[in-house]
Amino acid sequence: MLERTLRGKGADEGSGHVLALAAEDLPLWEEKLTAAGIPIEDRTPYTLFIRDPDGHRVALSVYRF
Repeated sequence: MLERTLRGKGADEGSGHVLALAAEDLPLWEEKLTAAGIPIEDRTPYTLFIRDPDGHRVALSVYRF
């Protein structure tokens, strides 16, 4: 996925790429991520944004193209 503009804090270095993964149930994922101590960096009605351990942006999205 390529974003036209970055939402939330962008990387201090590198690009604005984000790895977007299809998800079925955002509330369930939000619950799992919170329980695991993984902060949700940003959200839209369709997508949750988190960071992987290396700081790369990862999106879990229910948006259907």
